[in-house]
Amino acid sequence: MKACTTSLESTVKAAMEMLGTTSSQLQGGGGDYVWATTSALPRGGLLPRRDRSAWGYKAYMVSLSGRHEGPTVSMLAFCHFDTSGWNPMHPAFQILNTHPGGSTPVCHFMSYGNLAFVKKAGTA
Repeated sequence: MKACTTSLESTVKAAMEMLGTTSSQLQGGGGDYVWATTSALPRGGLLPRRDRSAWGYKAYMVSLSGRHEGPTVSMLAFCHFDTSGWNPMHPAFQILNTHPGGSTPVCHFMSYGNLAFVKKAGTA
């Protein structure tokens, strides 16, 4: 299911329709998730997309601490375990010295300003 939304409210509504309405903090790897990006759309539109961990993706909540007991922040990271359909020229393959379909997962943090709604593991 895909939905093109133009406001935060409609993005949240679309995510609730895809994942349900129970709210909880993600602990460890998740199941279904919906992420939204503004990079390819004009006028600030959001494009939610639904993925499943069975498709080769997992979502993780990662805590990062500053030096010398600085502040701790929690960030969402995604790991892609099946990259067989990716463009061989993707920069991740050059950085990780691997290739599409290789055994090395490609993981990244969510970019600032992008959204992700994650369904609690075990309920997906």
